Amino acid sequence: MKQNKSIKIIISLAMCLCVAVLGLVAAMSFTLWNESWMMHSMKKSGYFEDAAHRTKADCGLVIAQAGVLGNFVEKFISDEMIQEDIVLATDALFRNISSPTSSHFGKLAVEIEDTIYQETGTILGESEKQNNIAVQFQTEQQYAESVRPPLQTIVSILMQYKKIGIFLAIASLVVIVGATVVLFGLSKTIQQWIQTIGSTVMASSVTMFLMAIVSMACRYQKWMPQTNLEYSLFVQWFGGVPLGLCMVGVILLIFSVVIFMIGLKPEKRGV
Repeated sequence: MKQNKSIKIIISLAMCLCVAVLGLVAAMSFTLWNESWMMHSMKKSGYFEDAAHRTKADCGLVIAQAGVLGNFVEKFISDEMIQEDIVLATDALFRNISSPTSSHFGKLAVEIEDTIYQETGTILGESEKQNNIAVQFQTEQQYAESVRPPLQTIVSILMQYKKIGIFLAIASLVVIVGATVVLFGLSKTIQQWIQTIGSTVMASSVTMFLMAIVSMACRYQKWMPQTNLEYSLFVQWFGGVPLGLCMVGVILLIFSVVIFMIGLKPEKRGV
């Protein structure tokens, strides 16, 4: 009898662990592994606006090397254009494909030359034209750097773990099904089996809430300098982890209550 009880406890613990793994994979799938969550975080944190302002400022500094006055950046790129290129680059990152290249400054050197002629009447020499071509190339490089996917290194690493997470989820599901069958064979009655399953699911729910507390207590807000352009985005984006864990915990808690209600003995249902 004691041996049978010990076996049930061990199987229940293994099942609880596997359900928690499934819950963690589900939470990650809705947050850090989810492109839509990244897009939502960029909008919510104001990243697009900040990135557009920074991109224009950085490109403007590069163009200033040509010695011309006026806002050349606005002639070639807009806030909407910058946002679109960031979205495309982020989509490529999550899909693990090559990021599309955007060339918006293809006529910058000619524009600079025309502007200098209009302002001073000077016709540029060959060396000056080559310098403007170099400025155009540097501006293109700066723009490509500015519209790269945010948190690129972190997301790349997480996407590699996504494959492992899917494998663990499948393995956990197999173990859960096997454990459910074994527990059924070890239980004296169907009600006892159902109650054991319910207790296991509830324990998994508590585990999810504990994981959410740990993720909130890790002070992820301190992981990046606040002066970083991506700081607000990171806090918003990573903050989805405890939220996702809590949501999964609530779902498991409701599921366990439903299981307990199903497992009530007929004579107790009327109480």
